[in-house]
This record gives sequence, C-alpha cells and structure tokens, in this order.
Amino acid sequence: MAFQMYENLFGPDEVLTKMRDFALANDWTVLENLTNDTPLDGETIVNPGNDVEHAIPSPGNTSSSVWFFFSKRSPDDEVAEYLGEDGDFWEIIVIDTISYSQPIIKWRINGGPWSAEVNMTNEHNQVHLDKNITLLAGFDYNEGVPIIFKIGDMWNFTVRKRTVITPGVDGKRLTIRKGDVYACFRSANGKPIFKTQLNATSDNAHGIGLVCSTNYSSTPISGFWFDQPNATKLKSTQEVIGVGIPCKPGNNYRLYCNAISDPSDLLLFSLELEPGYFQHLAIASTNKVGAWNGGTVYSGSRNSVRMFPGSWNMSIMESESNHLFGMSKYSSTFLRVDIDAAPLRMPGVLWASAGPDTADAQACYTGKMLALGVMNIDCLTASWLPKVPHYGYLQSQNADDSGRNTNTLNCISVNLPMALYVMRDPDSLRNFSQVGYVPGVYAISLYNIAPGQLYEISYPQSGNLHQVFPHVHRKGVFGYDGISVKQ
Repeated sequence: MAFQMYENLFGPDEVLTKMRDFALANDWTVLENLTNDTPLDGETIVNPGNDVEHAIPSPGNTSSSVWFFFSKRSPDDEVAEYLGEDGDFWEIIVIDTISYSQPIIKWRINGGPWSAEVNMTNEHNQVHLDKNITLLAGFDYNEGVPIIFKIGDMWNFTVRKRTVITPGVDGKRLTIRKGDVYACFRSANGKPIFKTQLNATSDNAHGIGLVCSTNYSSTPISGFWFDQPNATKLKSTQEVIGVGIPCKPGNNYRLYCNAISDPSDLLLFSLELEPGYFQHLAIASTNKVGAWNGGTVYSGSRNSVRMFPGSWNMSIMESESNHLFGMSKYSSTFLRVDIDAAPLRMPGVLWASAGPDTADAQACYTGKMLALGVMNIDCLTASWLPKVPHYGYLQSQNADDSGRNTNTLNCISVNLPMALYVMRDPDSLRNFSQVGYVPGVYAISLYNIAPGQLYEISYPQSGNLHQVFPHVHRKGVFGYDGISVKQ
C-alpha cells in the first residue's frame, strides 16, 4: 500500500507527469513515457474562399457573378492544389463567345505573354492550361446566377493557394503496465482526444483520458493513441471508448495518489479541482471469484464521450459526473471479461460496461452489461437496473441525506466491498453472476469523515487506515456518498 500527494499542479500535462512518477514508484512499468501527441485531425486546412480570390472585373465590366477555380488535373477531376505560386496575378480576357456561358478566352500570368485562344466549350466549362492546371469557369452555385460572358470582358485576380498548417503538440501520451493490466493515458489541451466527445471546444477540451487494452503498440495502424489491441469499444460503432476527467489549465491542483498490491493491484488518482471537489481515475486487476480470463477493471468520474465539462462551474461539473466504480446511464466503469461466448460474438465483446444496453454513444455500451453495488441515484428507478445486491438504498438519496451506511453505535462509516457482476449469456434472461471485487476500494458514507483524510476502521485503535474521498463533493449531488482506499 502506498500514498502520495502532489500540490501546486497547473494543468493536464503536469498532472499526468505526477501520475507517471507515482506509477513508477510503485513498480508499474512505463511503456510510453509522456511522448508528445498531435491532434486527431492531423492537419488543419485553411481554405480562403475557393482557392483563389474572386475575380475583380475591370472598369465597365457588366458581367454577372463569375469565379474561376484552379486545380491540379486528376483522373477523377477532383479539385486539388494549385500548382503555381501563391500570389500569382492572372488576367483573363474574353475574345469571343459561343453562348453566354461558353467564352473563347486568352490568359496571362504575372504580365507574361498572352496565351493562344482557348475555347471553353468542353464539358463542365473546363480547359486545361499549361503547368498541368485546370481552369474552371462555371455557374454561381451559391446564388444560382449564371455567368454571362461578353466580348471584351476582363478579370484580374490573384491566386490564394490552400494553406496546410501542420499542428503543434496538443497533449502527451503515457502508457503503463503491471502484469496483464495495460493503461493508456492522454492529456488534452484544447482539442478532442477521442473520436466522439461532447463539449470539445478550445475552452472546455482540457483533461486526462484513459483507455485500457490487452496489450500495447507504440505504432498503432491508425496512429491514434487509443487504438490499442482489444481496447474498449462502443458496440454500435466500434469506436474506442474509455474514461476521463476534466482538468483546466492554470489552476492550482492537488493530486492524491493511492496504490495497493494486496489482494491485487490498483492505482487510484484523485484530482482536487477546487477545495472539496474531486474527480477520479482508477485502474485495477480484479480480485477474482473463480478462475477466468481477463480481469482488468477501470473507472473514471466520466466516460470518454462526456469527459469535457459543459461548464467549469463546479455545481455543473458535479451534476455531469458519476460514482467511481458505480452504475450510471452514462457508463464510466469497464471490466475485461473475455468469458462465456462473448469473444465469439460479431463484433466481438471483451469488455462489460456498467450501464444500459442502448445505442446512445453517451452510454458507452460495449455489448455486455456489468453490474455494481454503487450507482447514480437515478438508476434506482430505471427499468434496466440489474437485479443484483446493491447499495442504492444505503446511499444518500439527496444532498441532505446522510445515508444509512454507518455503524449504529458510533455513527462511523462501514466499509462496503465493491462487488462486480456480469450478465451471462443469453442476455435475454438477464441473469448475472458475481466475478470478483474491486481490490482495496470500498463504498462509505462521509457523514462524519473529512475528505482526503485518513480514518481508522475496526475502531478503536486497530491501526487499519483508509483514506476517504467524496465521489465529487461532500453534501452535494451525491450527498455523503464516498469511497475509502485501504492504506
């Protein structure tokens, strides 16, 4: 068992660095050590207008709306990049007309010699010029006004090429391993880090994401940090999903780190965003019941789709969060359970998710349901809630409810184990079997306990210490619901 607290942290990268340091100190192997990562979109294309400035008519020109496009010739006629120089000055003059939209023209670039006459009567009003350039003149498709060419009309304009901006670094990658548990982290500094994320604006897209997998690749085929072997996937789209926490740059954060190795391995990171307000990330190897393949369990205050807050207001952030290792209609706890027929399904299912079976991306449903004893209180009345032993009625029912998880003699909280249940095939029977426990983390009431502090179980003077945290905020949306971590 180990505990470490880091103070005065400013932003996602620094928080992730301390998480790395703590994992190293507790015998986790670092497979990818805070390497720089670029945005998911790879490159940002800045396209001013239609590759060129709109034609500027000469004085007295009476023609209606007209523009010209420049593109590289290709077999499928797709528009590509202009091969000339940025800032090339073009002059085009109408020598004759076949119809109002089919002129015969001459052209020159940068004051050079005039070209031979060019008949623009071929399909799509295109003509191939030198430099392997296609000159296109067509209708104003935005307004539906046809081009009207008249003899003597002249257009002068300057080419503005598409600009490709190679992005800078917007986050760091960290991958750690212990045994068969692989955990891949990525910091976000203003851009999304998963394919599907809400509130992914430059103001809100800040935090740390986590995905677990069955192995690690330093060079995934897609290049994306999360595209690891057998990573957790959304059933409906097969996109990689995971968990995350928000972390706005510039704040003075405090990070609590806990690690245990008995009865199995667990890392728990608790980030105090503001005094008394927490967000959590946890990874563990399940303390199994029976023998089965898999066992990695991980959880966060939010799932990857809902990782970024709608607002940095603490009350709103709390309302968007989940119980750690709890059930929610927006699942943020996943368990690797390659058991029964799950690996034979199409598509395959290796992970169970603690939420409802729905196609809504926010629910992060994997194709197999995981049941837990702790839950967001609105799950109690949900039709999909698994019929397994749970603590819903022992939890705080509202902000003022102290909960019912206290010793009757001294009102000190009782540690309730976090059991894991998985739906068995066929799913239509809705039968669940217990497969294990989350090691070293327990459900408690914080009624008489201060967040972040140590308290003694088996009171008095047992020496058995646990550190306690609220799921987000004591006496808030979650009432006095909290967790304790064995020391």
